[in-house]
Amino acid sequence: MEKLNKEIEKEVDESMENAEVVTHHMLLHKLHKQLKEDGYNITQPALWKYFNMFADDIVNALEDGKAVKIAKLVEFKYQDRSPRTARNPQNGEPIAVPAKKVVKVRPLSEITKLTKIIEE
Repeated sequence: MEKLNKEIEKEVDESMENAEVVTHHMLLHKLHKQLKEDGYNITQPALWKYFNMFADDIVNALEDGKAVKIAKLVEFKYQDRSPRTARNPQNGEPIAVPAKKVVKVRPLSEITKLTKIIEE
């Protein structure tokens, strides 16, 4: 079992290096590996459980009308979008788009710093 876990760790580490998209699976695997190295005894299923609780808490806060800020990364909040008139791209006819609530995602400091670095 230990040998299989080492092979999986190696495969995930290699896929993170070569991947264009880093998934939450990869990030949680890396977090689990770091926690083990730091001496914490947590299983991957337990880590997934806590991640799912974290994600559910974000969704529940948004449903309650609260904004959610994850330090250095992102802010989520509900906003009202007013009604507007759009155009059907196929025939150009106007279409009434009703008002609705949308989730706005705003990058915070570390992400905005990264954008400035990329633009230079």
